[in-house]
Amino acid sequence: MTSEGPIEEWATANYQDDPDGMKSRIKNLREFCDWTGFTAEQFLEKAEESKPGRPPTFIKERIVAYLQHLRQEGFAESTLALKFSHIRTFFLWNNLFLPRLLWKKESNYPDYEDTTRVQLTQAKVRRMVATAPTLKHRAVLAFLGQTGQRMGILTALKWSHIEEYREGTVGVVTVTNPYVDRRGVNVNKIRSRFRFVIGPQAFAMMKQLTKQKDGWVFSYRPRQINRIVIEAANRIGIQKITERRKQFNGKKGVWHAVHAHTLRGYWAGQMRKAEVHQDIVEYMMGHKPPHQGTYKRFTNRELLQNYRKAEPYLAIKGLEAK
Repeated sequence: MTSEGPIEEWATANYQDDPDGMKSRIKNLREFCDWTGFTAEQFLEKAEESKPGRPPTFIKERIVAYLQHLRQEGFAESTLALKFSHIRTFFLWNNLFLPRLLWKKESNYPDYEDTTRVQLTQAKVRRMVATAPTLKHRAVLAFLGQTGQRMGILTALKWSHIEEYREGTVGVVTVTNPYVDRRGVNVNKIRSRFRFVIGPQAFAMMKQLTKQKDGWVFSYRPRQINRIVIEAANRIGIQKITERRKQFNGKKGVWHAVHAHTLRGYWAGQMRKAEVHQDIVEYMMGHKPPHQGTYKRFTNRELLQNYRKAEPYLAIKGLEAK
């Protein structure tokens, strides 16, 4: 880290309890300043010349130009949105208003969270698991359906994370730093510590798996995990496929209505049916809590009590020993 300046002061004041997030924000701000040729101090000095209460045009124009440059370089829209969020937050902290509409995500595809063309039910998920060709595939499907976690969590799961988990029960699992780059920085994610519950059927299947090298539970990559879910939906006849063009190269591709993230939406829906408090659901899904989580820190007992309410809605019974 360079000498203490406005960027470091902002990051330390707001994200000290999230070291990975702090590094990511400093990196994004530094890259923006380097590209524009202005330091953070120069930006703040220049902004004082703008009219009070009005967005500083000098800064707005350079943010838009920088993000347009990254878009032309082929960066994903989600990455651009994250960078804009970090840059905007820095200037807001320095009392410089920048509207959210300054930068809009442009994509021809629906977001994963908005995929509603196939409504997964408990019976459909059970059939997906039951028809899987191997125990490992069944365990992957059960894990996603009973935890609501992203593929990145599954790829990072080790036996050391669940070594105290008792068979036939539910229990809290903590996975740390699942999204790290070569330098160990947690990339494009807002949390470095995830706490959630694994259901008893998923855990029973996982216990039967052969332990992988270096302690991994599954040793799968995200592409492989997604393929397992897509093929499971194909087998039971609920998959819907639409043609689309890829955003950057223009080639034709297909959109699968059921993919790994669809099971995440299914889990959230089942939790809602069980009337689990929304704050608990958001926390276990790893979403960003308000006020940096100061008022949303849940104990293991609270997580377990709420999960038990939803366990009947998430159960995949009769397949544990298949």
